[in-house]
Amino acid sequence: MNKKAIITALLALVAMVGQAQEKREYNISGFVPDGIGKVYLYKTEGLGSRVFLDSAIVADGKFTMKGNRPAYDLVSVGNKGLHSITFFVDGEPMTVDFARIHVMKFEY
Repeated sequence: MNKKAIITALLALVAMVGQAQEKREYNISGFVPDGIGKVYLYKTEGLGSRVFLDSAIVADGKFTMKGNRPAYDLVSVGNKGLHSITFFVDGEPMTVDFARIHVMKFEY
């Protein structure tokens, strides 16, 4: 490798490490259909491997969870009986309505 490529790679690595250290708050609230008692927050790592991060108990069909994660961390919120929704932690509050989400079947 030439010098420019090595320097560029090192600068990119330093930028990524610096970004990973910054924390952002996640504030997720939402609605779920009847029969769902808990909602989970996961981080996907590798091929289908999920790491548990947080959970919220559902009361009257509603849930709320708050916490901090590295900026722009890719996480998913859901439950076995729900479709999960994946998003980046950017510090903005998010509302999810699982009660209105329907599975769409596409035919070709």
